[in-house]
Amino acid sequence: MATLTSTGIGSGLDVSSIVSSLVASEQDPYEARITEKEEIATEKITSLGSLVSAAAAFQDAAEALNSEDLFNANAVSNSGSDFSISVDADAVPSSYSIEVQSLAQGQKLASDAYAEDETVGAGTLTISVGSANMNLIFDGTETLSDMRDMINDSAANPGLYASIITDDAGQHLILNSKEVGVDNAISITAADDDGDNTDAAGLSAFVFSTSTIDDSGATAQVGAFSASTDLVGDGTLTLDVDGTSFNTVTDGLTLEELRDQINTDAGTAGVSMTASIVTDSDGKQQLHLDAGTGSTLTVTAADSDGDNTDDSGISVFSFDPITDAATKGSVDATVTSNMSETQAATDAVIVIDGSLTVTQSSNVFTDAIEGVTITATTVNDPGESNTIVISQDTSKVGAALATFAAAYNTFLETTLSLGRVNVDSGIVGSLVGDSLLRNLSSQVRDVLSNTIDSTGGVNSLISLGMTTGDEGLLEVDETVMARVVADNFDDVRALFVGDDSIVGQLTETLSGYTGGQGVIQSKIDSYKSSLDRLSLDRESFSEKMVALESRLLTQFNAMDLLVANLNSTGAYLTAQLDNLPGVVSSNN
Repeated sequence: MATLTSTGIGSGLDVSSIVSSLVASEQDPYEARITEKEEIATEKITSLGSLVSAAAAFQDAAEALNSEDLFNANAVSNSGSDFSISVDADAVPSSYSIEVQSLAQGQKLASDAYAEDETVGAGTLTISVGSANMNLIFDGTETLSDMRDMINDSAANPGLYASIITDDAGQHLILNSKEVGVDNAISITAADDDGDNTDAAGLSAFVFSTSTIDDSGATAQVGAFSASTDLVGDGTLTLDVDGTSFNTVTDGLTLEELRDQINTDAGTAGVSMTASIVTDSDGKQQLHLDAGTGSTLTVTAADSDGDNTDDSGISVFSFDPITDAATKGSVDATVTSNMSETQAATDAVIVIDGSLTVTQSSNVFTDAIEGVTITATTVNDPGESNTIVISQDTSKVGAALATFAAAYNTFLETTLSLGRVNVDSGIVGSLVGDSLLRNLSSQVRDVLSNTIDSTGGVNSLISLGMTTGDEGLLEVDETVMARVVADNFDDVRALFVGDDSIVGQLTETLSGYTGGQGVIQSKIDSYKSSLDRLSLDRESFSEKMVALESRLLTQFNAMDLLVANLNSTGAYLTAQLDNLPGVVSSNN
């Protein structure tokens, strides 16, 4: 028997449409119901997401207020620009005068001139920076460029850079310490293969010692005269040793006579100090003053030319044991330095309140005044200073309060829009009647309306100048708030800081709703689980509809085949009857 390959051919019925209609009659109502449930769940998730975001932002603003650091913040003003300054919570409100007498700087050395292809010698150089050092071995073939590279590339480099400057005379090796301060001064010794470790030939040409100058403040080597018989200038020198001073009048004196007069005046004053004349490396005659080991020497000038600090007249004999010791201390003639010092290593020196001197190998002072960081940038003119004033910074509290009020208003507007029914527009908030929204809003209002014990009368948000408008939004009277914060700072602190404060209670309340373990997130997770279940239900129902469609098609195809067979049988019987004898066709 023949089979059908197209549905409906045997019966003449539109089987596909009939099956589709039957399946749709089952599927459409289900799709409508499950889509509605998905839309409701999605809307709830979106609304709860808005709520938890507003609550979390409000919680962040509350936590910012519930901070000791906020109320311990300090502000600082600086009357000058010779240093920058910052303070932390450890600083005590006060004022200080700061004088920058010296800046810390790194040492810089320069060698004599060399031709580009000239070798530097053979032997070993020991280069030290502070307590670290390195040894460089030369075989006699190296040029100045090779020496530079050996220094820079050495793994044992103690902390200096090497470079080359070329001038009219030739190439000069330049060494400068990486770190500033006297503690990072450079010294160089040589074990020269030519047998002389101090001359200006071979490797010993690079010898340098930072101990050339006595920087203890006990000795001074000042002035520079062509001969000891030169006149020194008119005026009066005041020499002080450990607090005991005497005056020496210089009018009409030569350098020799000045030496003798100082020794005489020192003896008369009972001061232990010796004056002598020495010759410097340039052949100049200098006045050498020695107050003895452990003593502190100071020399000030009252120069007849009216300028007591310039490099002429008797001003050249001025000596400050703090600022001048590294450059005007006595020179040890037994120490060899064949490289030239183009920049001395110096420490930073500041004087606080005119009498407290702080010296260190850095321009950043972090321990001089507790809680204060001073970064020296420029040396003050002599006798000048800048004043810093440290005070409690109430501006940050005001800013945090404004942020708090804005965050609360955003939170409140969010809760109102989610829980409101607008009769006129017909808009219904997506969380109307939700107990979570109702409980959260109620608990926040209760906490914010609380009061605390206070001796100054600042016991609530209202007393701070924060009131609620018609819809409950916080309104801030900035004038009242600024006055209350300034006059009752400790009471304001008690209102916001601590677990028992209003903000502490608020933070605890909000934390139960926000975060990954909060009530809001739990409800969001519940709706997400509902969406997952609906998705699984949709997949399962879709499989059922596929099976239903297949079953109906099978049934209708069987019917269609049966009808086709019946039609075929009917046609056959009709044809046979038409062929029987005596049977007359009705058409005839």
